[in-house]
Amino acid sequence: MDPGTLNAIQGFAAIAMILVTVAIAVTGLRWVWLRSGRSVAPDAETLAQLQAALTRLEENEHRVAELEERVDFSERLLAQQQAPERLPRG
Repeated sequence: MDPGTLNAIQGFAAIAMILVTVAIAVTGLRWVWLRSGRSVAPDAETLAQLQAALTRLEENEHRVAELEERVDFSERLLAQQQAPERLPRG
């Protein structure tokens, strides 16, 4: 076997071992996390905070949409205006 092929096989084997090790580690950590007794679902207070944040976000999205409409309107008005007359220098 030539050295290039051998190096490629060794590299592939090393990458495969790393991926298998990471998969086993993730599975083990997830198992430990689930066994630690921590709840996956948020509590009522956290849900209330998330709902309030979502409401504020929706309000801000509405405000941004209104501001975009105002900017578009202002841009159209400015585009329609003629160049202002200049005052004579005096």
